[in-house]
Amino acid sequence: MAATTFDYEFRQWNFRHKDGEIEKRRVEDVSDPPEMSHGEKLDLSLLPLPQVNMSWILSQTIDSITVLNMNDCGLVSIPPEIDTLVNLQRLRIQSNSLEELPEAIGNLAALTRLCAFGNKLASLPRSVTKLKKLKILRIGGNQFSSDNIEILRKVASLTELYLRENPPLKEIPRSVAQLGRLEVLNAEDNEISKPPMRTVNGIGRA
Repeated sequence: MAATTFDYEFRQWNFRHKDGEIEKRRVEDVSDPPEMSHGEKLDLSLLPLPQVNMSWILSQTIDSITVLNMNDCGLVSIPPEIDTLVNLQRLRIQSNSLEELPEAIGNLAALTRLCAFGNKLASLPRSVTKLKKLKILRIGGNQFSSDNIEILRKVASLTELYLRENPPLKEIPRSVAQLGRLEVLNAEDNEISKPPMRTVNGIGRA
């Protein structure tokens, strides 16, 4: 069977995943490295992360990362070491197999966007209430019920909330719909029996 190799380059480091093993090499040690990206974005999407040590990857990256993309990685969990990314502003973990998020998520004080669409989530960690800068939350395509999103009433910074395609969701709690800064509330493709009382002043579909 041919070896499966994935190369990812971030600043001066090259990450290579080969047959379940991952190694980190300096770019100068890699022959003919691809063109460098000098941004603060770490894109690991489509890498088979369950086959490698995700905690190790996080320990080898630098804390200046502001965007982390782990879409379509087959993730079943996120290690608590995620909170070492103290400057992380955007976390994208959609289309995985996550059933829960770690409490360490709440330590990402700079986080403004969290996209977790298309997982198996049914609840959020209590620590989500510590995310004072979180503006955009996408948790559609999961298994959230009305009771399990009630905690979002304490995330006063939210301006956009996407809840579409959550089969257990039958009602939007009034306390969530009436968040003072909320401009977009998308609950399409759900069997909402009781629409939120507040449907004006910027609250609508997107």
